[in-house]
Amino acid sequence: MGKFFRMSNHFNKHSAKDFGLIDNGDNTATDPNDGSLWKRGALYDNGWGSENGYYKVPLPSFPVLLKILLNENDIEDVYGAAAIIESYYPNELLEQCEKMIADPNYTKDFVKMSAVFHLERSLNRCNIVGKTFDEIMADSSRWKKVSEFASRIKKYNKRFPRQLFKVGQNSYKKSRPK
Repeated sequence: MGKFFRMSNHFNKHSAKDFGLIDNGDNTATDPNDGSLWKRGALYDNGWGSENGYYKVPLPSFPVLLKILLNENDIEDVYGAAAIIESYYPNELLEQCEKMIADPNYTKDFVKMSAVFHLERSLNRCNIVGKTFDEIMADSSRWKKVSEFASRIKKYNKRFPRQLFKVGQNSYKKSRPK
């Protein structure tokens, strides 16, 4: 179980008890080991709907979530951080992707983010409520550039992403499988 997120896998967990927590009755739970407060929420969507889960309260900021995503070994923390970033920080995610594309020192981080967020899919992940048509189109254009870069990386290394790294591990694998 993660230090920041606890998440089901194929909806195999439902109750606070399933996550090793004590139910408080108001969509919150307490960790019996350290007394920390956890809030129930929908987390990462693996393609069949958002997984059940809990996140530690208070939620970390975007920079902390990004560090969790890129450096934590626990798969629940990696995908939990990704779910919160997608939901609450899509503009910051776009800016971070653009920064990583511009700087080759961030290639391994971009590869990991591309695999977690499926960045090769051309999709405007930014909020559109309250934006003009031109603003939405500008965001879409920026995401398209991110998608094209992720697709080029994927095409360059046909074994992408599993041979470059394993999600849930913070080490970058340079060797190819035998």
